[in-house]
Amino acid sequence: MTSKHKSDLVVIGDAWHDCSPAYQQLFNHLARERQILWVTLPGQQPGDAPHEQLPVTMMSLPLKSVLSPIAHWWPKWHQQRLANQIRDTIASLNLHQPLVLLLAQAAYPIAEKLTEHRMIYLRSRNSRQHADATPDHEESVIARADLVIAETVELARPLPAVKTSLLQGESWIEALPRPRDLPRGRPVAGFHGPLDDTLDWELLSQTARRRPDWYWVLIGPRQTSALDPLLQLRNVFWLGEKNFEQVAAYRQHWQLTIMPYRNEPSVTAKIPLSMQQALRCDKPLVVSADFAELPSFKPLLSKIHTMQEFSELLPIVAQTHSGPEESTSPHLVSLSHKRAATASLCELGVRELDGVLDSLS
Repeated sequence: MTSKHKSDLVVIGDAWHDCSPAYQQLFNHLARERQILWVTLPGQQPGDAPHEQLPVTMMSLPLKSVLSPIAHWWPKWHQQRLANQIRDTIASLNLHQPLVLLLAQAAYPIAEKLTEHRMIYLRSRNSRQHADATPDHEESVIARADLVIAETVELARPLPAVKTSLLQGESWIEALPRPRDLPRGRPVAGFHGPLDDTLDWELLSQTARRRPDWYWVLIGPRQTSALDPLLQLRNVFWLGEKNFEQVAAYRQHWQLTIMPYRNEPSVTAKIPLSMQQALRCDKPLVVSADFAELPSFKPLLSKIHTMQEFSELLPIVAQTHSGPEESTSPHLVSLSHKRAATASLCELGVRELDGVLDSLS
């Protein structure tokens, strides 16, 4: 049974039977709470492939192409024609706020015609194996996508961190070197995400002024002028935009991740991607708003609402990372173990993907 508050999915790619068993299982799980329209690219469905191979919980749309010479001579007209097939099917099925998810780069010319929908690109190890896909083509897909989901750490490394999430969580095996532009000499509280008006700039400014013994580091695209007054403080740094691997290195070397969002219903209705990423890292995390579906208990997670609470929490964090002793503070509980080893990769993939899809809904 689908959940009405979750966005439905329009998946554009190869035929269902050409997907790996892991991906088939992944989308089967997602179909329990979302309607999924599986759109098969022209030329990807063999004539003898039975339609029954698609699970009964999903709907199928094999795109109907025109004759090859016409498609070759008028590619934009042909792509618009294919996009209209998808648009008409979405309307006839009455899909709820559908998200367009690309499983193949070859789907991009069609998907870019569906400008009314948010676009997700799932970058897998097979993404470059399509005959008509080139590195420049993939760059266009990544630039246009609202979200990029990488199958592995290696695929995620060069991608823009502000729109990238890992399918199997964000655990890093190796230690990464400390970034040269990360300030030294004081504990560091860091934020990564869009620097926009959803952030509580007043809370951040008051706390940074109250605690000059901490450095405050902000990473992400500048999308509001509210950042400018804060940068007048000598202990506040804006380091610009970074790729996925760079942000992972910053997180490893700062003492606290902060999510200083405004505590308003328009902001807290869904957990943003930046917080989805922070929740998967073994780093103390402070959240200043009552987000829906925020874990009621998670090791190292603290919720605050005022500058006073924020300021009083900082010495606890600093003490936690100043020596080998583990803090017994009720505010910050040291993480004693990683994810349960009994959780299957598919279960992890479903949770990760479902969460980031919700962040776009």
